Amino acid sequence: MFKALKFLGWFAVLTGAAYLLLGSSHGLKSIAAASSSLLLGFSGREAVVDYSLSDPTISFGNSVARIADYCGAGIEIVVLFGIIFASEDRTLRRRAVGFAAGAFLILAFNAARIFLVLYFFSSSAPMASAILHDVLFRASLVVFLATYYAVWYYWDGPTD
Repeated sequence: MFKALKFLGWFAVLTGAAYLLLGSSHGLKSIAAASSSLLLGFSGREAVVDYSLSDPTISFGNSVARIADYCGAGIEIVVLFGIIFASEDRTLRRRAVGFAAGAFLILAFNAARIFLVLYFFSSSAPMASAILHDVLFRASLVVFLATYYAVWYYWDGPTD
């Protein structure tokens, strides 16, 4: 019970600190805009990114999408940082490698997530597009993070 409470305490402190540093990073939003725009280009849909505003925007077809704070994957990266570095039974090196690999995968998954939302966006069915957006966002927070952490934690094995 003490170990679980200690983990939760460290998770809260580390996640809070990381959020203060990274929570609304313009750099992450720019990475999300550029990478998803690149995927749209690979799919045959021309997309242009405008970085001049506080939130980058992607213009594609007759539509424009704003990459807001939650679109940059900052929340996912912050939560990943908290759960991995709160896992004190792994060496610091293993935690750093696990976090770096996870952050890279989150950025890749995030680009795919934004690409899918924009690729299937329909101005004639905005509610369906909003549902796709919301489902993919929540899936990344819950399913992706939990799965990555479980795979990392059990695949990496104990340090003893």
